[in-house]
Amino acid sequence: MELIVIKNHKNAKTLIQEMENQLDNQWELGAQGAILQFSTPLDINVWDVIVKYFQQNNLEFSFKIIEEYSKISVEFVI
Repeated sequence: MELIVIKNHKNAKTLIQEMENQLDNQWELGAQGAILQFSTPLDINVWDVIVKYFQQNNLEFSFKIIEEYSKISVEFVI
C-alpha cells in the first residue's frame, strides 16, 4: 500500500477534498488501498469528521485506524 502524507488543514472540508483527490489518484493507478498519514496529529473535531466520512462511504472504502488522530489504513471496496 502506498503511503500518502496529507497536509493538515484546520478546515475539515478542505482536508477531505485533498484526501479524496489523493485516494482517487491511487484508485486510478490500480492500487487496492493506501495508508493516510496526516502531517501532524489532527484536532479531535477534524478527526471525528474524517472518521465519519469513512463510515458514511463504506460502500467505497473500508478503513482501519492505525494511530488515532494521525494514521488510517484505507482499502478500496470493489
